[in-house]
Amino acid sequence: MRNFRHYYAHASALSVTNKKNVEEIDGHVEIPTATMNPIAEKYTNNDPLLKDYIQKLVDNLQFEKTRSENYLAKNRQLKDKVSQLENEIKTLKLKKERLEEINDKLQRDMTLIQISQKSNAININTQAIANGSTTVSDDPATHNAGNCINGDDDDSNCIIVKGLHKNALASSLPGIILDMGRAMKLKLTKDDLKRVTIMKRKFYERHNLETDTMILIVQFHKLDMKVDFLKHKEKCKKHPAYTSVNVEDYVSENTYNLCQYAKILKTYGYAAVYWRNNCVYAKKTNSTDCKEIPIHSRSQVDVLKFSI
Repeated sequence: MRNFRHYYAHASALSVTNKKNVEEIDGHVEIPTATMNPIAEKYTNNDPLLKDYIQKLVDNLQFEKTRSENYLAKNRQLKDKVSQLENEIKTLKLKKERLEEINDKLQRDMTLIQISQKSNAININTQAIANGSTTVSDDPATHNAGNCINGDDDDSNCIIVKGLHKNALASSLPGIILDMGRAMKLKLTKDDLKRVTIMKRKFYERHNLETDTMILIVQFHKLDMKVDFLKHKEKCKKHPAYTSVNVEDYVSENTYNLCQYAKILKTYGYAAVYWRNNCVYAKKTNSTDCKEIPIHSRSQVDVLKFSI
């Protein structure tokens, strides 16, 4: 009997604690009323104390069951929220990568104009229109230089070197290019280089962003050396210091915009419109015998539309 009273007191205390816990739970938790098993009720009718004890045990079990169900429900909600946040993070990462790609393109298209342009190097080579057709000079030098007078002293001799780590600044800028030339096994000397500068990246400066890499603009004295440098650029990647470095042809913003405008010629029957050595060209057919037509201005493009 003493043991029973001990268990009864414990069940009563637990019942009081559970009621207190219910009152302290955020957002009132409804605990359904538990009914005693009919068989248990039958054998406890003659003992009210035992009946009350069993009822308390049933109520306590019901409380624990309800609390466990609420905990599991909240746990599921938290897992769903975590999954949702992970998906949002993935989406933001993809958007960030896309924005970085767009920024790189904008840097190429918008900041190259910082390189001083020699406007007097443009040779307007469009000749008079006769018999409804346009003729262009057949001088080979003109075709090689495109928009330029001689190809020896203009931006057509420029290249871009991207992905150089700033640690390379321990050497002089011309020294970096000469070292790359040695990696390509080119007979490149300091006298072949006219100018080596670091391209400004306004986007990074405007937003106070740091980057470990830099972009160099390299101008050669002679077009031939530029062509050789581009031709052997893949050899440079075999050198451990330049595996992540990319060498590309230079195109000014003016040339890029003119090339984009000239692409309308393809809708008028021209086979190709392209740029090379910072100059824009068009071809009427893809035949190797078809001569390139240097394009110098938008007005020339408008004339060429109707000369096919």
